[in-house]
Amino acid sequence: MRTRDHWAVTAPLWEHGEPVLAWHVLFGRDAPPAAIAGRLTRVLDLPFLDPVPPEWLHLTTQGVGRASRVPAGMRDRLVREVEARCAEIVPIPVTLGPARLVDEGVTADAAPTEPLAALRRLLQEADSAVRGGDQVPDLGTPFWPHVSFAYARADADSGTLAQDLEVLALETTAELTVDAVSLLLLRQTSHLYCWDVVARVPLAAGEPG
Repeated sequence: MRTRDHWAVTAPLWEHGEPVLAWHVLFGRDAPPAAIAGRLTRVLDLPFLDPVPPEWLHLTTQGVGRASRVPAGMRDRLVREVEARCAEIVPIPVTLGPARLVDEGVTADAAPTEPLAALRRLLQEADSAVRGGDQVPDLGTPFWPHVSFAYARADADSGTLAQDLEVLALETTAELTVDAVSLLLLRQTSHLYCWDVVARVPLAAGEPG
C-alpha cells in the first residue's frame, strides 16, 4: 500500500491561515489512546510518518468554522446550547482499534458508530439552532469516528507497516468511555494539530448506555 501526504491533501482547508473552531473528543495522558500510542512508537518511527504525540490525540467530531467568523457572544450561545442537549445523553462506551494503515496515515476506528454519530448530530443540531443550518459544516454527511496515531507526510511505499500493525492488533485495541466533548480553537502547524480548549461539555452523569 502507498500513503499520500495528508498535509498536502488538507492544505486547502488551511489556506486562510486562521485557527478554526471545532468539537473534538479529547483524551487524558493516562487514557487508553495514550497507551496505544506508546505501543506503536517503534513501528511508527518511519520517515514518511508524523506520529501524533499523546497529548494531541483526539477524535474529530464536528467542525464549526473559522474562529474570526464566530463572535464571542455567538460562541457562548453555542456552548450553552450544546450543554443543554448533552445533559440529555449518557456517556458512550466505545471500543477503539485495532490500529490500521489507511492512505493518509495510521488510525484506529471507534465503534459502535451510531452513538458517536448521534453525538455529532447533536452538535450539528445545536449549531443549526444558534447559527442556522446553512452555517453548519458537513451537515447530514456520513461520519467515520476514528483516532489518528500518525499522519503520512509523503506519498510513499508503506513497506511492511500494515503487517507490523496486524501483529500489534490486540495491543492496539482498548475499551474507553466518551463522557465529554470539547470546543477547541484549533490550529495546524509544523505537521501537527494543536489547540486551546474553549469549553469542555460533559455528557449527563449516569451509567454508560
